[in-house]
Amino acid sequence: VDSTSVGTNEKDKFEETIDFVEIAISRIEREIDNLDKKANNVYSNWTNRNKALTDEIGKVGKEISVQNSAYNKYMQEAKEVGLSETWAERVRNGTIGIYDENDFDETTAKKIQEYREWYEKALKCQDAIEELKRTEAELYAQRVENVSKRYEGILNVIEHEKNMLEEYINQSETQGWLVAYEYYRALSSNEKRN
Repeated sequence: VDSTSVGTNEKDKFEETIDFVEIAISRIEREIDNLDKKANNVYSNWTNRNKALTDEIGKVGKEISVQNSAYNKYMQEAKEVGLSETWAERVRNGTIGIYDENDFDETTAKKIQEYREWYEKALKCQDAIEELKRTEAELYAQRVENVSKRYEGILNVIEHEKNMLEEYINQSETQGWLVAYEYYRALSSNEKRN
């Protein structure tokens, strides 16, 4: 083995890219999924469900921020590839044309591929941001609906109590009984709660 050639060959050069941005996105998406499960758990009370929903809304906002930062990072990485603007524009917008090795060299081909990978990741972030904005709006609507359902349930219980008291009073009066003052007071109290 020739000791001067070991490690000096360009092919032996270690090149690895680790995308921690994908990891950050994956982690926050996992947190949102777990909060969504809590917020939609029909066996949980309204308070716990709404707290999870509020937390989920916060995490969605955070993911929008993460996705926006990821988009910017991926676009920066694409720019740093060093691809000419002509080729970069073709990657971003496409073109009616097919090119082969007669149109560019191996270095340019690698740059085109690398630029495309970064740009595709940036586009995924952009799409995710739009979807997250829709999700955020839906979560706000769900929170309002949950509060409405909760109070609707409370009002239904109060209405049921009122109907029961009125029915008792009606039956008592129909039978010629005197209705106790306490029943009218209970009916009045029920109406105040309503």
